[in-house]
Amino acid sequence: MGWASWTTRSVVAGRGGVRTTGAGVLTGELEVRTDWSDGLAYVTVRRGGTSTWHTVAGSPVPCPNGYASRRLHDSVLDSVRGRGTTTLAAVRPPVGAGRVRGRVAARPVLSET
Repeated sequence: MGWASWTTRSVVAGRGGVRTTGAGVLTGELEVRTDWSDGLAYVTVRRGGTSTWHTVAGSPVPCPNGYASRRLHDSVLDSVRGRGTTTLAAVRPPVGAGRVRGRVAARPVLSET
């Protein structure tokens, strides 16, 4: 059991923006938040100055611990600032990641399309 949360304000999205599940692609100045709890990382974004958080496409993703959630958050920031459209996708488990809730934890990665 555990919990961690990371929020970064004033992130200017690159040309492709961030694909969300409910609001389409968000661009411009955004806030990015990663919440980790019990083996899952939830990544959300919102436009600066608004109160509504939108789930990034592909979230939540399996994430073995709070430390890994920080690395994921930093990777999300790099992707948001990049040229492609940011989404999340789960791939093969990292070596030594262990098990999360009875299954092997997948390594979250970012996809720029």
